[in-house]
Amino acid sequence: KNQTLTPLVSLKAALSQASSAEVKSDLYNSLFIETLKFSPDEAKNYAQLQINLAGKESLNKGLAQGLNNLSVYYNSQGKLDSASYFIEQTILAYQKTKDLSGLGGAYLNLGNLNRQSGDFPSAISAYKKASSYFSQAGETSKYASAINGIGNAKRNLGELDSALFFYKTEASYHKAIKEAEAMGIKQSTAMAYNNIGTNKARRKDFDSAAFYFKKSLDIRKTLGNRMEIGMSENNLGNVYRDLGNLDSALHYHELALQSKLEANDKY
Repeated sequence: KNQTLTPLVSLKAALSQASSAEVKSDLYNSLFIETLKFSPDEAKNYAQLQINLAGKESLNKGLAQGLNNLSVYYNSQGKLDSASYFIEQTILAYQKTKDLSGLGGAYLNLGNLNRQSGDFPSAISAYKKASSYFSQAGETSKYASAINGIGNAKRNLGELDSALFFYKTEASYHKAIKEAEAMGIKQSTAMAYNNIGTNKARRKDFDSAAFYFKKSLDIRKTLGNRMEIGMSENNLGNVYRDLGNLDSALHYHELALQSKLEANDKY
């Protein structure tokens, strides 16, 4: 309630006063999110505390959140095998809660991990399950993320015609941008701009690709997610390389490297 306190201090103060297990579980989850970027080991501890509490108090949702957070932690450390193990445990936990949105999120994360490790067929399978759960839950923006994941994995496999089908054409992305902007969902807006840029680059329209990648980068800078900022910077480096502007390409690749180092993105 005290707006003069930082979120971390406020959360810790709330935790010290929390009396119910459900509230403590939610606070552990929030503390994990708040500390992951600057203190990963502390964040991991909050995830483990939430898991321990959830097991003791039979909090299925809290257990699923804690397991998911451990997966996120191990992914941030470049330990993909451990991340995959905990996201599979997350799926099992969410199945007990009948939380469709939670299941969709877990399968979306599994798809991202499979794609990151190069197992594109498994990624597509996970993304399809995610899209189904999001559709049932009425999560339009998250459903679009899952469909986008299918398109990305199809593109990785070289199935460009199929990928374009799942990308739903650029017109649909512009519609998604308007909807995301109307709802104030900056992350979805940045993702849509990034995907338009990817499509433009695939068609060798590199000037347009650079335009959309920059729009994505500008939004991601306001959000402060160093991993996603690095992704946009790397995309711009690739496009400027294809345009023959090697000075700009090197500039953005160096920025991307710094962002990835700050995000501890070993992969």
